[in-house]
Formats: sequence, structure tokens, C-alpha cells
Amino acid sequence: MARIPEPFTVIWRTDSQTGRLTLNPSTSGLPRRICKEWFRRSFKYLPEALGDHRYPKNKTAANAAARAFIAYLKENQIQETLEKKSRRVTLDEMTVGEWIEPFTAIDSSPRADIKINENSTPSIDTYENYESYYRLHIKGDPLLDLKITELEQQDILDFGKRMAKKKMSNGFLMGGTRTFVGVIKFVRMTFNNYQQKNIKWYNPYRGIKEPKYLEKIKDALTEDEIISLFCPGVITDTMEFAVCCALFLSGLRDAEVFAVKHDVLNYHQSEIKVKYAWQCFNRPSKRVLGSTKGKAERVAPFDPIMQEAVKKLIKENGKHEYVFSRKSGRLPSNSWLNDAFRRWLKAAGIDENGRNLTPHTARHSLASMLEKKKVPIRYIQELLGHADPKTTLGYLHSTAETFSDISKTISEAMKGETKPDKDPDNKAMAIVIPFREPKVS
Repeated sequence: MARIPEPFTVIWRTDSQTGRLTLNPSTSGLPRRICKEWFRRSFKYLPEALGDHRYPKNKTAANAAARAFIAYLKENQIQETLEKKSRRVTLDEMTVGEWIEPFTAIDSSPRADIKINENSTPSIDTYENYESYYRLHIKGDPLLDLKITELEQQDILDFGKRMAKKKMSNGFLMGGTRTFVGVIKFVRMTFNNYQQKNIKWYNPYRGIKEPKYLEKIKDALTEDEIISLFCPGVITDTMEFAVCCALFLSGLRDAEVFAVKHDVLNYHQSEIKVKYAWQCFNRPSKRVLGSTKGKAERVAPFDPIMQEAVKKLIKENGKHEYVFSRKSGRLPSNSWLNDAFRRWLKAAGIDENGRNLTPHTARHSLASMLEKKKVPIRYIQELLGHADPKTTLGYLHSTAETFSDISKTISEAMKGETKPDKDPDNKAMAIVIPFREPKVS
């Protein structure tokens, strides 16, 4: 019989007779925000009510202290819930803080409830951002103490000025950054939701445009640079080569590559049904399999070169639940992909100076090639999953020919029959103009 995981972890140091406590959010039954506060934290910080447990003398006593602390926290939760129900705070009596804070967690967010009823899965990444905005920047601001029904436009203008002048962890002021835009948009979203429940309320953001962050044009590899990645001796590792194909020939996001299952690969029609993606892909401990960005499935090309790479990978590592798995069945990490990408560029002799090149560059590079070859922009959007076009994919034949041309050139490069021609007069290898992604609708 499988052992039930403990709701906590105690790290005990025998040399100093001290312990560190970590609460497990998945088994303790406590909110994630509380568990975050108790990550490798000393027992001496236990509340006064548990003063006898603050300095355990051995690991057994530390385990007993941890259980007592969890019981204490749960009892407090129940008491707080009862008090809230007894107060029955109405919408008109709420402070800004009482209204905004529930939006930071999926379990308590009114917005998440709406999404679920619309048959749309709330994004864990989104709520991680909301929680971060609130905890690091909004919490403690004077705006939260004001009654939401008594707000005036000057109150939120002053709030914006305070946020703009705050220093971030890197020492820079928040104004003009993506973080500033995220914080203001989060507060606006909560106010818009309040207005849906109280249509007579005057939203102080009315008449103020939503802030925008001017995205930098992301770099793309030129066609000859892409082909150089596939030349003999550049990428010799089977896993790395298969992943490179998924990025550059299918346009998958990194979180989508490692979520590919065998049932979505169609070898007969050379297609991949992109159905899954990892949420919190950059944080393996919180990684959860969900739908793709935008919640819509799409079809990506499954080029013969990639098909052979996948077959070779399965032959070497075995068949696991996910296609891009190691022999153990475990998935490579985000840091593994970033390191591998750097190796590919170096091995192919691609100059990185002055360029922001990441694994996501592959999607921009593919879009640039297709745009250059006059593939309709609406199809590119559908291929990369940027939006749901209303028109049908009536130009697949021309796109199929384009992929065939690209595949043929790469195949020749793999066999050493051709080398990238950097002569700008050679139309097949002309420099590609970087492609700016369409905005996600």
C-alpha cells in the first residue's frame, strides 16, 4: 500500500539541534499563500499560542510541532470563515482591499468563477502573476483602505503615481515597465468586475486609457541560419534534434513541445494536433498540464524530418506518455532547453551579438519564412495559435508546397549536399525581415 505523503517536511540539523519547516500545499489542505510563507522557516517563528513548540529538541518533537501548527492554522481558517459569514459585508461596505485580494487566487476569484461557467479553464500562470502583483506591489498601499464606493478618480491617479515611483528588486523604478502595466491592468480588471455587479457605481478608471507596454520587436533567425542548424554535425543529440524540429518546423511553444502525446501525432497526414501545454512550465514543482494558450486547439505541420527524429527518439528512449521524454520517462526542464538552444547557435556559428535569441525565436523565424514566401497572414496566425481566424484555411496547398521546399532544402543540408548561401542575390536564402507577432485576441 502506497504511503500517504506528510503534509509537511522537516529538515533537521543534528549538529546545531535546529529544524526548518516547510508546509506542503497539496497535502496539508492549507492555502498556497500560507504555505509559501512557511518554506524552510525556523520553528522559532511559530505563533505565541504554540510557544511550547518553538524550540523542539529533536526531529520527533519537530514533527509534533508541525502537526500542532497545521491544526492551529486550520482552526483559525474555520474561525475566520465564520466571522466573515457573520459580518456579511455587502458590496457597498467593502474596502478596495477586501474586493481586490480574492482575485489573486483561482479558488476565491470571482473572475475565475465566471471563466469556469463559460467552460474556459482559468490559467494558473495568470493567477500566479496576480498574486505576485498584489503581494509585492499593491499590498499595504493606502488605496486598499478606502471604501470602494467612495473612490474618486484622483484616488486611482495617485495610486498610479505611487506605483510608478516604486523601486523594483532590480533597483529600477516601476514606471514604464511591463510590471507597472500588469499591476494597473489587474486593478482595472477587478474594478470592471465590481461594476458588473453594481452597475450604478462610478468606475474611477472611466475615461482613462489602459496603459500599454511597447513590446520590443523580437529577433528572428534568417533562413540560411535556420538551415545551418540542420547541417551534419551541428545537433548530434537525438533528443535535442527532435526538439529543434518541433520548434523550427512545427512552431510549437516550449510548454507545448514537452506536452506532446503520441495520440496527437498523425503520420499519415503529417499533422500534429496541438491540444496540450504545461502551465507554470518554468516552475517544475507547480507544473500542471492544461490547454494551449488561448484555450484553442490547432493543427501544426508534422514534417517528415521531424517524423524520423521522433521515431529515432522513441527507439532510443522508449515510448512514454509524452513523446519528448528521457529514458526514465521524465521531461527535460526549461533550463535544459535554454542551454541546448545556446549550444545549437554556437555549433551552427550563428552570431548572437546584439540579438535577443531564445527558444521562442524559432516561432518568429518560422513566421518570417512563411510571410516571406507569401503565405497568408491569417494562416500564420492559426499555425502559431495567435488567434482564432474566422476564415477557413483555403490556402493549405500553397503552404504545403512551402513546407515541402523548406524540408527539401534542410534534407539536402543534412546530407551535406548543399550549404547555406549567404549571397543576398540568392532569393532562396535572402535575409528575412523580423516578423512581429499579431496580438492575441
